[in-house]
Amino acid sequence: MEDNYQYSQAYLEWEILESDDEISNIIFENEIYPLSNSCVIRFNRNDQYNLSAQISGIINHRDEIEPKGLTAAGTFVSKENIIAQSRFHDYKFYGIVIGSDSLSPLSLDPISFSFNADLITHKIEKKNRFLLDTEVAITSEWFLSANTNVHFPRTTKRKINKVFTRSREGIDASDKNTIQEGSSSSRDHILGKAEDFSFVLSNVPKAFGPKWSFNLAIEYRKSLGRIPTLEERKAISEIVSFVFGTQLLKVGHSNYDHSENLISGTFEKPWGDNVIAKCSKHGTPPIFIGHCNDWNRAEKILNELVIPYMALRDELSLNNCLWKYWIAKHSTIGTNLPILSSAIETLAARVIKKHPEVKHYYINHEVFSKLLNPELLSIVKKIGVELSRNYPDDQVRAIQEIISNKLKNSSQRGANEKMTMFFEIINLPIAEIEKSAMRARNKMAHASNSITNDDEIMEIVRLTRAYETLFHRIILRLLGFSGIYTDYYTFGHPNRNLDEPIP
Repeated sequence: MEDNYQYSQAYLEWEILESDDEISNIIFENEIYPLSNSCVIRFNRNDQYNLSAQISGIINHRDEIEPKGLTAAGTFVSKENIIAQSRFHDYKFYGIVIGSDSLSPLSLDPISFSFNADLITHKIEKKNRFLLDTEVAITSEWFLSANTNVHFPRTTKRKINKVFTRSREGIDASDKNTIQEGSSSSRDHILGKAEDFSFVLSNVPKAFGPKWSFNLAIEYRKSLGRIPTLEERKAISEIVSFVFGTQLLKVGHSNYDHSENLISGTFEKPWGDNVIAKCSKHGTPPIFIGHCNDWNRAEKILNELVIPYMALRDELSLNNCLWKYWIAKHSTIGTNLPILSSAIETLAARVIKKHPEVKHYYINHEVFSKLLNPELLSIVKKIGVELSRNYPDDQVRAIQEIISNKLKNSSQRGANEKMTMFFEIINLPIAEIEKSAMRARNKMAHASNSITNDDEIMEIVRLTRAYETLFHRIILRLLGFSGIYTDYYTFGHPNRNLDEPIP
């Protein structure tokens, strides 16, 4: 079947980058670069699947490929947008900066050079000029990811028909047709359901996309309710990433009409520096989703979490917490723990804020101030007398102010106590392993010495797994999940009830 994909409508399965013509008629929106519109642009993707674009043409002065206002090293270069055209398509290049270049002399009278330069961009839009007013009926988003051994329950059937006609003039009375057919079917997609729209999450056929990635597509159709907004689609990719245990790295999306004609496409730079390394790591789903005796498991779990995630995403800043989680995932062992801790602390602050009945202090701040004020001036004065023996007057006053502020706020609960309050509010029991992981975060954030031997490295690796598992449990509990989770700290990665901490 793969050998015959070149004859199928490949644009339905993955992004299509091939330009139908040279891209020209260039307009710099902000006129940062004084180049003429006769330049030509070509673009593709490099080995890391980043956007790779080049601009070439003829100039009279080198200054024409230098941005206006660039006067000294360290100056921030303003980004530009480019509007351009090919024979059949309109293009827009976002966040443009002209990078390294090469010049070749063409003429001395008048002076002219041919040039070729890298065009740094993070997003490119391509629109079919003949379908600009056509209604979008289907939107498919394309993602790179790591494999996670998920089982897709639903089947897709594909069929290819090829007809070859041969007719020798004066010999054959009519055309002779040879028909070849190819067909296949595979379990490759999940049907996800939000409140008023549905989506198809599918594994992209191996013939498309980079070979080192587990390529995924999320498809939205008007026939399945409506096409959600960009922010809603981001939310869907976030919860899918969490359930699959691997960050979905978006590389673009395609829009189609009701007859599946390609209206437009957007090409994006995937997030991160070493995309191949990210896609080479195996995913760590918070819940076991690869059960060979339950092919619907991944679909059931995803649909259980989609609606509550979208409802709580903004209120609890779940998207930002997940960003920190993925950054920690791809960070160096040790430095990852403070980042992961920041994600959990952000969640704790949001949840505690939702519960005004839970007090952040032992004694109300105003009441405490009234009780403390009569004695505070006397205490601060005595401290000043003691400090004056070793410090000059300006330092004495600064230290007095620091100690005074600490005394004024001493009725407030500390950070560790607030974390305890957080776990009590969400009713999530934790045990000594999770507490050890949280203490390891403090050590990595504040200790002056680094990890020095293999035993320490292995301990930090395991505590990282415990901290990630704790993060999984927190998100699952907030989303109302009550089933089992995967314990990535314990050898063998057993499944446990959500109320059972790591033993």
